[in-house]
Amino acid sequence: TYKSLTKKGWLYGDVIHAFMEVFQKELSLDQNIKECFILNDYFFTYISAHGEELSGNHAFSTRLTKEDLTTKEIIMPVYFPCHWAICIISNSKKIIMFLDLLYQDGENTIHRDNFCLSKVKKWHEMKCKSFENIPQGYSSAETFQSVRARDLQNIGQQTDSFSCGVNCCALACYWILNNSLPDSNTF
Repeated sequence: TYKSLTKKGWLYGDVIHAFMEVFQKELSLDQNIKECFILNDYFFTYISAHGEELSGNHAFSTRLTKEDLTTKEIIMPVYFPCHWAICIISNSKKIIMFLDLLYQDGENTIHRDNFCLSKVKKWHEMKCKSFENIPQGYSSAETFQSVRARDLQNIGQQTDSFSCGVNCCALACYWILNNSLPDSNTF
């Protein structure tokens, strides 16, 4: 079981960001683990706020190369006011996953999940178009399946109101190390 740093304590953006940077640096030292690219924890906030103005090239994603975009697993922490989720763009499995383990039934959360997936897919398509010689048919609309945590049958669900940041970090680690998501017995 994963726990926050303090009892009923939240992980703030600077902790999530620092963890993701250390995680990516450690992964780069191991040749046996697939490569990943971790986007800044403010990245999703940026792409969701810029809507139709969004272009594939902007400050938060200019370090992302064509090779990163087409070969690596891309990890995107997603921040909402007082809540964390994660988006994973998997080149190995050709899926874009929005994983919020605090999923609940209801029109608002379903709308939010769909909104998040649509923003990430739009950014991914625009980023693909910004590079020359991307493989034919390679864009999120044509190639990548969309998946939400609520669509998965055996994934665990967050049962408290404070472990979302830890879950975000743990899901990223588990995906990169195992090329799968944990089941409800693991989480």
